[in-house]
Amino acid sequence: MGGDVCTGETRRPILEAGVANKDLARFRSILANIKGADLVQLGQSLAAGTDDGVFGISRLGYEQRDEANEILKSWQHFKRQMKSGLGSPQLSANLLALLSQISYDCQLVEINKTKSDDRQLVVIDATMNLPFDVSSLILPDFGSMTSGSWQIAAAYNSVSTSDLLALSEGAENRGTLVLYFGSLPADRRDSLKLECLRRRRKLLVVDEILLVTVLTMPERRRLAMFELAQASTVAKPYQDYGRSQVPPEMFKGRAKELASIMDPFGSYIVYGGRRLGKTALLRHLARRAPPNAQFGYIDLADSSSKSLWEKASTVLGGIFAGKAVFTPEAFEQGIKDYLQADGRRRVLLMLDEADNFVRQEAKEAQHHHVLRLISLMNDTNHRFKFILSGLHNVSRITKAENSPLAQISNDPVRIGPLVNGDAGDAEALVRVPLAALGYEFANREDVWRILSFANYYPILLQVFCQGLLDIIEDHQKSTGKLVWNITSAMVDRALNDQRIRAQLYESFEKTIKHIEQRYELLTYIIAERALIDVGEGIDGDGMTTSEVAERAIKYWPEAFPKGSDPGEIDYLLDEMEGFGILRRIPAGKWGLRSRMLLDLMVTDEEDLLARIYSFHGRAPEDHFDPKNARSRLTVGGGSDSETRISPLTDGQESAILDAKIDPAATFVIFGPPVANVEHVYLALKRTNNPRLVIEARGWRDRADLISDIKRARQDDQVLVLIISHLTDWNPDWVRDAAKQPNVIRGRVRLVFVGGARHADTMVASISLWDEAATTGSGRNIEAVVAILHCCEAGHDQ
Repeated sequence: MGGDVCTGETRRPILEAGVANKDLARFRSILANIKGADLVQLGQSLAAGTDDGVFGISRLGYEQRDEANEILKSWQHFKRQMKSGLGSPQLSANLLALLSQISYDCQLVEINKTKSDDRQLVVIDATMNLPFDVSSLILPDFGSMTSGSWQIAAAYNSVSTSDLLALSEGAENRGTLVLYFGSLPADRRDSLKLECLRRRRKLLVVDEILLVTVLTMPERRRLAMFELAQASTVAKPYQDYGRSQVPPEMFKGRAKELASIMDPFGSYIVYGGRRLGKTALLRHLARRAPPNAQFGYIDLADSSSKSLWEKASTVLGGIFAGKAVFTPEAFEQGIKDYLQADGRRRVLLMLDEADNFVRQEAKEAQHHHVLRLISLMNDTNHRFKFILSGLHNVSRITKAENSPLAQISNDPVRIGPLVNGDAGDAEALVRVPLAALGYEFANREDVWRILSFANYYPILLQVFCQGLLDIIEDHQKSTGKLVWNITSAMVDRALNDQRIRAQLYESFEKTIKHIEQRYELLTYIIAERALIDVGEGIDGDGMTTSEVAERAIKYWPEAFPKGSDPGEIDYLLDEMEGFGILRRIPAGKWGLRSRMLLDLMVTDEEDLLARIYSFHGRAPEDHFDPKNARSRLTVGGGSDSETRISPLTDGQESAILDAKIDPAATFVIFGPPVANVEHVYLALKRTNNPRLVIEARGWRDRADLISDIKRARQDDQVLVLIISHLTDWNPDWVRDAAKQPNVIRGRVRLVFVGGARHADTMVASISLWDEAATTGSGRNIEAVVAILHCCEAGHDQ
């Protein structure tokens, strides 16, 4: 079974063909042609601008040649000082000056007298901050992970490889950089890398050949020295960083999402499957605050909504002077004071892992804290902005039209696989770190195979590529020979490696099992169809929502009771598409996003069926769905006003008011007085949709209602007529009104509200409705939806 991608999305990577590490290819070409570098002769060539035949000096401009010549003079001067036995204090100062001239400014921390030998070796601890360059190939091990802390050594050419490797002992997360005052020909540099592999030593060695290679590059880049040196050592760029910050060197793609979050009036909601990169995105953004801005990141995974203001003021310490505040009033005042002091200022607060927070807000506080944040955002003209990020609970708040959070649910950012505009970044995540270590793919098609197999998931790409890197390194250690090309055979071995496959499935399983139990069964149902199609050698066209619903009701009636609305299951399937599990097929069907998922999930049909049947009798978990939340309504005015619970859930309000779902739908609502059924109009009129005109009044008879339906304005507005429970309507009213052309065309939307008496007459006429539907005289009766609303235990009045 292959790992081919089955999707209509554009996934072809867009990086240019050829090697990914062109500077390293040039360096290897130079190494193949020389055994050493004559710095005196090279200095003369640089001064005259004559070609030496290897480094291409004649192509360089005067200023670059002059700078390179000055660096070579300083290098040779230090070499003479070291040979003469100049003391450690003076050598250390001169070493810092030389390195600052070659690369970046360094600051001495301490002379390492234990490792130093004035004539052979000078070792210092220093700070050196390498700038982040998105186009650089430098790896986290020698970039951000060092936190600017380095062990720097100057080694004379008589120092052995073993002594060089010993320098990295005890360096831990610090970088180790060795300036080697001599030449390392190809065989010695290869030997150095093999020893680094065998002993897991991590150090950068810059010899005179590498130095001149960097100085004579057509475009001088100071980071190039580190990039070339890292290809002769080991590193572990592919790691599961969990909820920790992903190093900037390994963060790829998401440019569109970043821009939308940064936009003051852009997206406010970020959602996606587990391990798809939401946290990485927000943490990456948190460290990119521009001047005159404060960006704060909060992990709400284990936090109560009551601690929001304390946590928010803590992460925005630059605003609150490091002092936490504990009330919304104090937080709002602090933000406003900060913004008013300078018109250039802005604040971005990112609330990650907000699922439990959103659920708690909906159940206990009616979104009190979030509404305070929305109010602050509006008061500051969005110079203060906040983001809610999470899994299914966060994504579901975007579905309820009349939810208090509806105003921030427009254009949510969905974090999924790195496809379409991010396909090139997905390829870079595979190719660039490996190329930085010196490994290039012999066949570019193998990169596409890896992307397909890992379903373009960033975390799965990291897991797979680390497994592939382990295979490459093990091969070199066992054979004693370096490899520079990643062959198709190596990729095949990784694709079939059971340890790698188990790690990939473990990451994927966290989405289908640990977010929403129902996702797991729905995944298996669609996988069953895919497995049958593969067995028959056909490329199946997926399953309709109704087909999935039928099987879900059969296999797990406790979670999907008989009569479950297919629309609710379609809602779950849509979420699963956003989480990178499924793909929507143009014919209105659903399939697995990649056959790789099927390949990882099951061994055969028997195994899959066993998983499916295990759901029967299992008690479902308590699902949070903001569509089932009810808003509070203010009834009356002035001193006589009081608060009531809406008779409709947010989801029911959305279904009634969203004409796109079923333009010809007519709604019938029943409920007792204790359920506030008389306030249906009050609940619906709160809509912010300018296309909807909500009217509620009484009609003398059926003909009076039909007449008003016929007189509806013929424009782009939709008239929502609410027929009150005080009106003596009956099933004939519903049937005849539903057949009117203005209702069928979606210009008029009818909502019949009734009590016990209306419900009795409706039930008594069910046989008549069935007969009408059968004969065709009631062809729109199927558009009538009854929302039965009963008084629930503990219903808050």
